[in-house]
Amino acid sequence: MSKCITDDRDQRYIDHSLEQLLSQRIYQIAAGYEDANDCDELRRDNYGENCFMPLHIYEGLSGKLITTILKPGRRSKATNVFAILKRVIDFIRNHWCQTKIIIRGDSHFCSQELMDWTKGQYKVSFITGLTGNQKLHKLSEKTKQAAEKLYAVEKKPVKKYHTFAYKAEQRKCLDIFSVLRC
Repeated sequence: MSKCITDDRDQRYIDHSLEQLLSQRIYQIAAGYEDANDCDELRRDNYGENCFMPLHIYEGLSGKLITTILKPGRRSKATNVFAILKRVIDFIRNHWCQTKIIIRGDSHFCSQELMDWTKGQYKVSFITGLTGNQKLHKLSEKTKQAAEKLYAVEKKPVKKYHTFAYKAEQRKCLDIFSVLRC
């Protein structure tokens, strides 16, 4: 849309492109700041965060949204995410005691507390990503190479699955199920 607007401003005094200005305006309207008089206040972030990130909780069979929780947009520590998940699971368990609960999320959901806690819970398990490290990269290298070769031949997205045991530091051995995409 910014390409449709003629920019007659003196280029020596410009800090922001028309595209940046238009994006700012659109995002402000979408966030409920339609009068555009909050730019200075918002750039200092009166909440002390850059944004809020939604944590969506879905029912697994139908895919229907159960609830959304807003959490700070900064990268959450896994223990903070675990505290939220524990409260939600306790609530669900109090209402539906026989329901099987599977926590699925990316690496910031994975914590030692979560892994230890789920082992003692009735019908609660998890599937999470892990932040990569040299050991994990080495253990998944053959699968990654196989996926890259297949992608080179088929020229379409490829998934390869590989299971291996992994032990981080002095922690208990985990069965890791890795999904590699090319």
